[in-house]
Amino acid sequence: MHFEKTHLMYMVLTIFFVFFSSLGMASAWESPAPMPKQDHQIMNDSYKVSGFTRASSVSKAIIVAGGGGTFDDTLWESTQMCANYAYRALLYRGYLKENIYYLSSDTSIDADDNGQPDDVDETATYQNLSDAINIWARRSDNPAHDLMIYMTGHGGNRILQIGSDEVIEARELDSWLDDLQKTMTGRLIFIYDASKSGTFLCKSNDDTGCSEPLMSPPEGKERIVITSASDESAYFMPMGRLPGGLSFSFQFWSGFYYGSELDDAFFFAKDMMEDFQTALLDANGNGIGNDYDDRKLADGIVPGKVRTDEDDPVGLTEPFTDYILDISKAIIVAGGGPYPGNNLWEDTMLCTNYAYDILIERGYSKENICYLSSDKDTDADGNGLSDDVYGDATYENLFQAINTWVKTPDAPVYELLIYITDHGGDGTFRLNPTETLKVEELDKWLDDLQETMPGRLIFIYDACQSGTFLCKTYDSNGRSPECLEPRMRPPEGKERIVITSASDESAYFMPMGKGAGGLSFSFQFWSHIDYGAKLDEAFFFAKDMMGDFQTALLDADGNGIGNEHNDMKLAESITIGKKYKVASDIPVIENVSETQTLQGESDATLWAGPVTDADGISEVWGVITPPGHSAGSADTPVLELPTVKLLDTDDDGIYEGAYEHFNMKGTYTVNIYAADTKDTSSLPKQTQIVQTRAKGADINGNGETDLGDAIMALKVITGISNSVPPLSEDSMALIDVNGDKKIGMEEAIYILRNLAASEPPDK
Repeated sequence: MHFEKTHLMYMVLTIFFVFFSSLGMASAWESPAPMPKQDHQIMNDSYKVSGFTRASSVSKAIIVAGGGGTFDDTLWESTQMCANYAYRALLYRGYLKENIYYLSSDTSIDADDNGQPDDVDETATYQNLSDAINIWARRSDNPAHDLMIYMTGHGGNRILQIGSDEVIEARELDSWLDDLQKTMTGRLIFIYDASKSGTFLCKSNDDTGCSEPLMSPPEGKERIVITSASDESAYFMPMGRLPGGLSFSFQFWSGFYYGSELDDAFFFAKDMMEDFQTALLDANGNGIGNDYDDRKLADGIVPGKVRTDEDDPVGLTEPFTDYILDISKAIIVAGGGPYPGNNLWEDTMLCTNYAYDILIERGYSKENICYLSSDKDTDADGNGLSDDVYGDATYENLFQAINTWVKTPDAPVYELLIYITDHGGDGTFRLNPTETLKVEELDKWLDDLQETMPGRLIFIYDACQSGTFLCKTYDSNGRSPECLEPRMRPPEGKERIVITSASDESAYFMPMGKGAGGLSFSFQFWSHIDYGAKLDEAFFFAKDMMGDFQTALLDADGNGIGNEHNDMKLAESITIGKKYKVASDIPVIENVSETQTLQGESDATLWAGPVTDADGISEVWGVITPPGHSAGSADTPVLELPTVKLLDTDDDGIYEGAYEHFNMKGTYTVNIYAADTKDTSSLPKQTQIVQTRAKGADINGNGETDLGDAIMALKVITGISNSVPPLSEDSMALIDVNGDKKIGMEEAIYILRNLAASEPPDK
């Protein structure tokens, strides 16, 4: 089949399928043509399937949908769709159902639409993959002559994530395949679509090429290795209603489905994705892809049987998502400003700049983002120009943005996203040192806007007491609270989703890595949007990241109560901007040190591991919440808690660190996090330190810990007195309960708590 001709045909077929799927005429997992009916599949010993001649009974295939489908796996929908499509394509090309071994965490799917969940053989685990290759493929009663293996999901440097917490390394997989091919008479084709999948070809290069090929077959055996990308990200973007339709996998299997030879399907998919990634084909085992020799060896290979009929539909349409983006707008407000005493300003600007940059990356145009901030010199998108901020964060500017800018006649808004952050209060948001916005005013502006706006409004608010924007008055007499006066209910028939980072409590903005405020609801929410998550996925990720400090809320039905089942249902599958997904992953912490009990000693070693991520780990750290910790006033943000760094000094994937200030009696909660080189954070793993014996805190030097020490600590805090007796370094270490080398509120509370205890503190 001539390549140029088939290339054009596949493009036409792809556009046709996009058109009908965009109109809702194809389900998310439906193939470009219907599967043949069961009673027509087997006709006689020569086997015909809707225009295909049935493949040999000793041609087998293994499909692996890696990852695991956990709620934080934003790639899962695309992974499952591509794996299902590969399964259907193999059946359509004549592979027998019993000769396809399908591994996936979702064992209930019906990939071939026969009304039965009988397609997935086992869950995707390391052991099940080993059994598929080492046992099932070489069964004595039905050994494979040819074998095709297709894997997709999260990748990394010479690894594939199989389940939620298991990986297979290239070298180990190669060993399995070598053992198999020594007993197998035919060809092995290995297809891998994931980020950094190209690292499966070669371990190291020199001036002459690859010095250590990773997937070379045994002598005299034939193996073709196809990877969707080189040492780079793999893209899974939507096509119509198909998640991951614009991906190497889907384009490759589309070509395969329509009867192409292996090399034609590869080059079609490669060309379709070449603006994003570089697919590789190695057929001679030298570890270098796309050589002339590779193309020659792969030429004319036809897995399954060649199609005998032609199907050449034509259609053309513009993707609906691009149209929506042209009329989607966003307003970002960095409130507060750099006034004296606003210690939250650095965190505010980090989060709003990040949100601006993410919206640009997700397809919003600069002219459709109104960014209000007192820092007009900021370069949020990194283009070297101070052209991002629209105006100061003032009452008048926000009013004009919502009531005038959004409604510009030459660019009327279809959907609107509003994101505001800095200091909050009970039903209020601080715009600047002299102006405060009340929720009632904002709600009226939004009601007036939504009367004329056809699409959805998303409002995201990160501040202390931000949850008070949902409801003014509750009735708690029933089994569950009922809001008597919702504050942000949209007009009848309109859609508004309200997200707040906290309830009626403090919001936390703690440092992470190099950035102030990195461990905050805002930063974690926008990082997950950047990673490719839908709105509800990003909300739950950020909510869980901050769950030990504050309670984030989502109200999608306007009743003033957050996080109800109906809210989750209404917010499901909503995307912000273009719906692309990059097939990288978030760091995974498998285990952490167990709960430790201290008998008066103040130091303990914490560990976490193995810690894995495709992009590499940049840091692992623990955030320590002392016994009885209180955030203080609900309108005061918390910017810091004690932390400890964990290091992997011997490169075994286990990170360790010691903390020396477990001084207070009670239970310390330690949340351990990991971040990768792209500043993507893991979900926390938690452990505890239980201190059974408290330290003494003899501040006044009388040899006892008593009320006089507490009074002196309070005098020092309030500035009434600085007359603390000189303290040696050892004495300060005994008094200093939180490790900041100062006498402060923590020391005063510690003394009072222990004086009130039934057992006096040890000296």
